[in-house]
Amino acid sequence: MFRSIVKRLLTVVPTLLLASIVTFGLLKLIPGDPATVIAGDNATPARLAEIRGQLHLDESLPQQYGRWASHAIRGDLGTSLYSTTKIATTIQARLPATLQITLGALLLSVLIGIPLGFIAGWRSDSAIDKAARTISTVGIGIPNFWLGMLLVTVFALKLHWLPAVGFHGITGGLGQTAKYVVLPAIALGAASIAETTRQTRSAVLEVRNKDFVRTLRAIGLPNRTIFKHVAKNIAVPVFTVVGLQASRLLGATVIVEAVFGINGIGSLVVDSVSRRDYPMVQGVVLVMALLILFVNLVVDITYRIVDPRIR
Repeated sequence: MFRSIVKRLLTVVPTLLLASIVTFGLLKLIPGDPATVIAGDNATPARLAEIRGQLHLDESLPQQYGRWASHAIRGDLGTSLYSTTKIATTIQARLPATLQITLGALLLSVLIGIPLGFIAGWRSDSAIDKAARTISTVGIGIPNFWLGMLLVTVFALKLHWLPAVGFHGITGGLGQTAKYVVLPAIALGAASIAETTRQTRSAVLEVRNKDFVRTLRAIGLPNRTIFKHVAKNIAVPVFTVVGLQASRLLGATVIVEAVFGINGIGSLVVDSVSRRDYPMVQGVVLVMALLILFVNLVVDITYRIVDPRIR
């Protein structure tokens, strides 16, 4: 297991390098000049040239990328083009909100999707199975921004149970934080719950019809024991789905943060792209790539714990 973990860690460097190069290249394709955005449309050519020199925008693309990458390796993501704030400091302030919403959505996906999918697969064609399939179809089909607005209308504006917008850090207490996380987590995690339910159901249906399950039934083992054997055999595909959902949720927070007025990583990326703040976008992409690679590593380790055949 240790050797496989080391191999996966060695793939982190080329993956991050490729992600940074692609992001850097795509950002340069965005129309507009950061110097013009900073100085204004009425700025003189001399002033624009001065700003480009200060920001090193007058250098070639390889030089600009090399300068950024050399600092990033040392942990310095640079400074925003529009403020004196360090990019790492800004990301550190914005990241907790995004992570808490993502973890809340993923937790709902696991606590609801896996049990519902297991029961639906075990009792196929029953009322529970039909309800689970309906929920999955609706959950995947509903846009998260529309669901978010619906949740705000019902639970915040009509019932006054939960706040409509904003975010409260964990330092204010778990209960207070949960009030601000519930609605965004539901809006973000609805599709994830649906997909987890669907994939878990399919895995249970496949394993339930295998010969070893029929043998366990034939020798008269109780359902509880059979459930355990089925659960072990569906663990790998279910963990795969959960890992994929975690990566997807991290990248899907942009719209949800906009609906609920949350200053997270998603809104930071949107603002930075619109202002041509290239260093900020590159810093965010690098941090998000690291988080996704970490999630994939955790999933790989979990594979080897629950299924020794993979080692």
